[in-house]
Amino acid sequence: MEKTLGLDLGSNSIGWTIRDTSDNKFQFKKTGVSTFNKGVGSNKSGEFSFAAERTTHRSTRRLYQARKYKLWATLELLQENGYCPIDKESLNRWKHYNKEEALKGNGGRKYPVEDLLFENWIKLDFNNDGLPDYISPYQLRLELITIKLDFSIPENKHKLGRALYHIAQHRGFKSSKKILTKEDDFNPDDLIGAEKKRSKAIGDLMEKHQVTTVGAAFAFEENAGNRIRKELHKDVLRKQLQEEVKQIFDFQNLSFNDIFGTIEKPITINQSVIFWQRPLRSQKGTIGKCTLETNKYRCPVSHPSFEEFRALSLLNNIQFKIKNDKDSDWQSLPQELRNEIYLDKFFRVSKAHFDFYEIAKFIEKKNGHSNWDLNYKFKTNVSACPVTARLKDIFGEYLNELSIDHPANQNRSNKKTTYTIEDIWHILFSTDDEDFIENFGRVSLKLDETKNKKFIGLWFSMPVDYSMLSLKAINNILPFLRRGLIYTEATLLAKVPEVLGNELWNKNEEDIIQNIAKVIANNREEKKLLNITNNLISEFKALSNEDKFAVKDFNYIITNDDKKKINQACIDSFGEKTWKEKQDTEKESIKQIIEKEYQNFFGDKKREYKKLP
Repeated sequence: MEKTLGLDLGSNSIGWTIRDTSDNKFQFKKTGVSTFNKGVGSNKSGEFSFAAERTTHRSTRRLYQARKYKLWATLELLQENGYCPIDKESLNRWKHYNKEEALKGNGGRKYPVEDLLFENWIKLDFNNDGLPDYISPYQLRLELITIKLDFSIPENKHKLGRALYHIAQHRGFKSSKKILTKEDDFNPDDLIGAEKKRSKAIGDLMEKHQVTTVGAAFAFEENAGNRIRKELHKDVLRKQLQEEVKQIFDFQNLSFNDIFGTIEKPITINQSVIFWQRPLRSQKGTIGKCTLETNKYRCPVSHPSFEEFRALSLLNNIQFKIKNDKDSDWQSLPQELRNEIYLDKFFRVSKAHFDFYEIAKFIEKKNGHSNWDLNYKFKTNVSACPVTARLKDIFGEYLNELSIDHPANQNRSNKKTTYTIEDIWHILFSTDDEDFIENFGRVSLKLDETKNKKFIGLWFSMPVDYSMLSLKAINNILPFLRRGLIYTEATLLAKVPEVLGNELWNKNEEDIIQNIAKVIANNREEKKLLNITNNLISEFKALSNEDKFAVKDFNYIITNDDKKKINQACIDSFGEKTWKEKQDTEKESIKQIIEKEYQNFFGDKKREYKKLP
């Protein structure tokens, strides 16, 4: 008795049957189906992913959680400094989860509804007479920039605290660095005030009412009967609210750090808990690993070292030969000419790419004539060094020698006391906060207004792609690219100094490079001879069955005609002029190697082609 189990797999069911192949009458003995819930949900719109649904709800919960953290931290500082009448125990019951109360059914957190003073504070009733003193927080914010208050009176302190809490509740939109721009059409000046352009309606509103803060403008609009939250507040920028907080403290002659900072560690308004934002989760783990240094992450394409590596790899690979001269060999460009091309063509502030045609025209101009053929087409796209060019435009030509004193040197005795170009690039690449970049350029780097605009523009325009190699691998390869070696040779030599050690490498650098160059040259020569052999074998295989000779003849020995073909193949491959210049002994050695490999093809059919290493 031979039984077979057959299964039919569906999205929410499995059909099965047992078949007895030895029964000639009725082979299907048992059948059935098992059903289960689908892995996806369904509604009127169709199917949807449960995982996506969970992610959406989790994101919403985290947004609410982050908002609560911000408001609790704001209330805590306001309460400690007398700007909010909330009882500390009430705040803690709301702030900290109580598992015992949750088990009793009273809720793990408890909003301070029983705290009458706090309830009145929220309702804008600062004199606790049961009636709001203002129709909305916007009217209070208008008063704070038009009437000076005496903050020795607790009621006035509570008014300021309530206005700050209202701003913390609705802190406005903050633009992201991830707003992409077309690099070729990029103009740094277009980015200065880009947020104001997005919120032009709010700017026009403030100009209309002749006020300088968002809260004051909304107060006048509210008096005119317009709805704020629904129609206007969506366009408010966080920067505008930060400016409003600054104007309130300046007008009232108060220090922001008396409430939100300390004398030992002062902070700026945008760094305060009012505008705190949970940092995005790092995506470093998603970056690929280097193809050479497999334990290192790939280098960003915006790094100056990668831009130099990319440019030199191309320049060292450019070759030329004399036009209409069959005997002319391909030659590399002179090192001096390569350096001139690199300095003249690759450092562009406005464009990140250009055509190879520009390099060809530059070579023609320097060469004084146009009788060179180049190994690149004129329309080949060439990547420039835009980040390095902009850094040079801001900090000068000698980036590697750049050293800017840290503004807090006296407190950094055991730490780094200067900024190098590597530090500056890292801050530009890793920071997502435009305000931090603006403040860093102005305060830490001491840039003037024009250069700071360029600095912010560079931050906006930096690409976020990654190369195939790590920074370590690139830095190992670069010294050899600078010497004029092509990428293949530079890569082979890259690890040698590290393996041998600096002392041994420095003593024997030239000899080692020359010897490895000979090994590379010999390897190329061997590949060339194998290519000639494979071409001859390909020609043989392309013959028709009637013209094929030595078929199944394992004792066949190549004839003089075969040797003539080999000689002609060598001339075609090396070039007639080059082949003539070779000495007879060298020619014979080359032909003997090819004849041997060609003979092996006929003598042992299992070999067929000799594969290239």
